[in-house]
Amino acid sequence: MKRQDMLHVWLEERLVGTLWRGQGERLIGFEYAPSWLDTGHAISSSLPLEQKAWLPEQQTAHRWFGNLLPEEQARTALLKRLAIPDDDFALLEAIGACRVTGGPLPGSAGSAIPSSSAR
Repeated sequence: MKRQDMLHVWLEERLVGTLWRGQGERLIGFEYAPSWLDTGHAISSSLPLEQKAWLPEQQTAHRWFGNLLPEEQARTALLKRLAIPDDDFALLEAIGACRVTGGPLPGSAGSAIPSSSAR
C-alpha cells in the first residue's frame, strides 16, 4: 500500500477538511476546507468551525479522529489482517473507504469518511 501524508475527510460528497501526518509521523493534524467553513458545521466541540489548523503536536485533532478507530482486540486483528503499522493515520488511510464513525456527525444525515482519493 502506498503511504500517504494527507487524507481528505468527506461528509457524503462534501469535502470537510484535510488530515496530515506530523513530523514524527505518529500524530495527526486537521484543517477544515474553505468551502466547509462557508456552509458546514463543526464536526466536534473540540474542533470548532474556524479557519485554523489543529497542529499534530497539539493532539486535539489526533485524539478526535483516533477515537473513531477500533480499539484493543478489534484493532490488533484489523492491523494484522491489513498488514499495516500500528498508527492511527495508517489505519485511517487503510480503512478510509469504509464508514468509520459510529453514526452521523452532529447535525448531519451522513457520516464522516476519511478518504485518500480526491473526489
